[in-house]
Amino acid sequence: MRAGTLRERIVIQAPMTVHDPQWGPSEGEAFENVATVWASVAASGAGESVRDDKVQSTIGYTIRLRYLDGIDSKHRIQWRGRTLDIVSVTDPMQRRRELVIEAKEHEAISG
Repeated sequence: MRAGTLRERIVIQAPMTVHDPQWGPSEGEAFENVATVWASVAASGAGESVRDDKVQSTIGYTIRLRYLDGIDSKHRIQWRGRTLDIVSVTDPMQRRRELVIEAKEHEAISG
């Protein structure tokens, strides 16, 4: 991976456990920043789905960055004011040098 291809600044966030006095601990409602790194971000496609009588468009992204341990689909990415849900994380060469993340951004469309 060439450093010159990593031109986008992304923030990787992990879910926090929130303690509610009435309901106890819950995870996934709040996120904390765990890393700010340089990456390559490219759109990888778009699609639509229907859920609860609403059409939702989905934009896919392929993100490449230097290897970070512990990143999985529970994490999410902030990039250019967008929130991207991580779908998959792979180490393509199995050499702990780079990660390829497939992510998606949801945008609700009224309908």
